[in-house]
Amino acid sequence: AFDRNSTRKVLIEATSNQVNQFGGYTGMTPADFREFVFTIADKVGFARERIILGGDHLGPNCWQQENADAAMEKSVELVKAYVRAGFSKIHLDASMSCAGDPIPLAPETVAERAAVLCFAAESVATDCQREQLSYVI
Repeated sequence: AFDRNSTRKVLIEATSNQVNQFGGYTGMTPADFREFVFTIADKVGFARERIILGGDHLGPNCWQQENADAAMEKSVELVKAYVRAGFSKIHLDASMSCAGDPIPLAPETVAERAAVLCFAAESVATDCQREQLSYVI
């Protein structure tokens, strides 16, 4: 069992296909997932401050069948929704090809798309959130 009296933190992640602005396959948005996790934490007496919420594989994964512009537009909103909901570990994954893209994507394209997603995260983060944000690329 995890020691509820320590100061160690726990990272709880949701992936983009599980939780997204459209509900994902769990039916939860990032804000819904946060509340789901916090409700359990409150019930078992686990301090919310010790929870790190993480978004995994945030990018066009769910929308690969769409063209890159449409998929990235949805991906930008996905990242914003995670940051607005208080997620602080943000894995930006723009490595997948979308409809009409070459396979595999050029590293420059992956980097450019990841930068767009990072900018989206930073654009909605509060000053306090920016201090806590950690990116995995």
